[in-house]
Amino acid sequence: MAKENKATKKTILEPYIGSYVLETLTTGMYAESRNALREYVQNSFDSIRAAVRGKIIKVSEGRIKVTLPDVNTISVQDNGTGLSAVSALGTLTAIGLSKKARNKDAGFRGIGRLAGIAFCNTLSFRTKASGEATETTVTFDCRSLRTAMTSGVEESQPLAQLLQDNVKSATIHVSDAKAHYMVVTLKGLAQAPEEFKDLESIRDYLMETAPVDFDPSWVAGKEIASKATAAGFPIESVSIHLGTNDQAAFPVYKAYQGSIARKGGSVNIHEIKYFEGEESNWWAWVGLPDKPAMLTDERINGIRVRVRNIQIGRTAILDELFSEGNLSKERFNKYYVGEVHIGDDQLIPNARRDGFEDNSDWVIARRELRDVMCKPLAKRAYDLSKSLQKSIGVLSRDVAKLEKKVDSSKPIANDVRLEILHSAGLIRKKITSALADADGDTRVQLKSFVDSVDLVKQRLGATPASAAQIASLRTEILSEVVKTTLGIVEPYLEPQVFGRVRKALAGLK
Repeated sequence: MAKENKATKKTILEPYIGSYVLETLTTGMYAESRNALREYVQNSFDSIRAAVRGKIIKVSEGRIKVTLPDVNTISVQDNGTGLSAVSALGTLTAIGLSKKARNKDAGFRGIGRLAGIAFCNTLSFRTKASGEATETTVTFDCRSLRTAMTSGVEESQPLAQLLQDNVKSATIHVSDAKAHYMVVTLKGLAQAPEEFKDLESIRDYLMETAPVDFDPSWVAGKEIASKATAAGFPIESVSIHLGTNDQAAFPVYKAYQGSIARKGGSVNIHEIKYFEGEESNWWAWVGLPDKPAMLTDERINGIRVRVRNIQIGRTAILDELFSEGNLSKERFNKYYVGEVHIGDDQLIPNARRDGFEDNSDWVIARRELRDVMCKPLAKRAYDLSKSLQKSIGVLSRDVAKLEKKVDSSKPIANDVRLEILHSAGLIRKKITSALADADGDTRVQLKSFVDSVDLVKQRLGATPASAAQIASLRTEILSEVVKTTLGIVEPYLEPQVFGRVRKALAGLK
């Protein structure tokens, strides 16, 4: 609706903001339900960092606890600054408004706190600032909000009125004025996806996306952290504990280790390589495996992008840069593990945090990431893969030659049979070695070679069907050995001695 001010003849706009805006910012924003949890962890991280800057706590004292006490509840608690009693309600109900600074904080749009509305029946924020004796609890009736937001409702309500009707605030007096915290609780998760309620699923997600440290048992993690600091990219992290309650909570670390799973086995990270931008402000570490293979641990396979040590998207950003328009090359990103840490304030994560705003700075950064890091790594992976395929071609020819030797109706002499069996054994060992480095498709091909070699051995009696056949083959081989041995020693022995040797060997069974 618009009003006309007759004194100035200027039209004053009074925009009508309906409830569907809230739907876009909640149910429409998070295709992956656990991304909503990331928003609360991110807010806790920012709050803890603010508490450190304000000298309320030390860096080492920051704590985030994520608890799932039952299948219908999840809670995120931190010891950051908290919110004062006078500002709590206004801050928590503001939409698209934030006091955070983009060059300091992980979040800054002022919409992440609404994320839980899409997945729970009630969303509550219990908070207190240091130096106050008042704790404030703000509760959202998410079920009613979702009902009002659905497209089935004939008329969209004004957003302000919708929040007024479905958000409640209460305060209580607390004795510990020094305490400071925020506790976010999502209750009534019956309709939420299973991965949002499963402890192991949440653990894997936090290991992948959250601003946590490397596992202390991974020696390379200490080197990476040191190199990052020296390069001007200190990797900030926070202590996160996860469990069904405070007592049962365990620490969460990134999943990187020296041995990484791949299909049919594992590879070892034998070298860490470092890259950094010149035109754009980014720094990266990449783990080089000792064998060319697609890595399968989805928490860490492929090089990821992080801002303030929080993952942006998954591997898609770097997959595209590896491909250079050739989709078959996308897979080469998953031959590696690693992280790109962004330090440029002009490289801005989009609202969904699955990519970056497509501005001129991101165009420059993409080009540099592609040329400086992705192209050389893609070539390395291609060359290693090609080398493996070449060795498989050699094996294929060896197997074909082996099959040709027994593809005849003529009888095969024992000495020739032994020679073929020896060759078959050597080829079998080479195939076994190649299987250790092969991806899924190549393993299928190599296993067909194994079947062919085994068939050759069966044709030659290497795997006889009966005890009689085994005894017959043993007698033939022994006879050949005795004959050869006597031929060698006869010139060097007196006739009587040679006779005794021949008699003794003839008695062998």
